[in-house]
Amino acid sequence: MIRYEMTECRRHHCGLMARRMRAADRAAMVAAGYDPHREIVHRFQESAYRRAWLIDGELAAIGGVSGTLAASDGYIWMVVAQMATRHALALARMTRGVLAEVSVTFRAVESVMMAGDGRAVEFARFLGFCVVDGGPAWGVRMRYQGRA
Repeated sequence: MIRYEMTECRRHHCGLMARRMRAADRAAMVAAGYDPHREIVHRFQESAYRRAWLIDGELAAIGGVSGTLAASDGYIWMVVAQMATRHALALARMTRGVLAEVSVTFRAVESVMMAGDGRAVEFARFLGFCVVDGGPAWGVRMRYQGRA
């Protein structure tokens, strides 16, 4: 039986996730001029709300909400390991739980997806996000609308 759990994300998870992240995500970040490890650490440090998703005790994804819990707008970020793509439904269930939790605190929840990453945009739509605008050349800005 596969065991899924969510725990508080710790600083050491950032380096581990930078090595485990989806190859397409890594390539897109490098092509855009970002260092994946540095960018993940930056998001981690600016977030008051951080979670780690584990599959059988193995780190599968990390994410959080940038900003303080007193802010009215929250900006979601998430990094998914390659192995987690085989558990998309379980990952979606855990992520929906997080979205329901942060939606109580934040008036608006948004995220920016890499424009060339169709799988990430499709996953976000499945979770209840909708496209707000094309954003910068490298991203698609999305806002959480909740599930109907």
